[in-house]
Amino acid sequence: LERHVRGATAGFNTPIFVNDVPGGGGKRDVHSYDYYNETTGVSVYRSPNVDEEKAYLYYDPIDQLPEEGQQRWGDESEHQAIIDEALKGAGLSDLEPAR
Repeated sequence: LERHVRGATAGFNTPIFVNDVPGGGGKRDVHSYDYYNETTGVSVYRSPNVDEEKAYLYYDPIDQLPEEGQQRWGDESEHQAIIDEALKGAGLSDLEPAR
């Protein structure tokens, strides 16, 4: 959606697409993630003004993921590995995910 409106109108009229990050991370521009995994649908955000010691995770709906991502989320034993991979991909393995 964002790609279709960019360039079609003046910059000040272009909407910003916002994600209300779970765990208290606040509202973030969807493009401001530190890391996004298209297969598992995990986005990692930081909000240093809220808590420098936490990473805020957003999870895409499982039914919208590719088959590989759906299978991994379907296996409960994979959940922590998926989260750990996302934090590592963001370079934030040392931070605690907000709950």
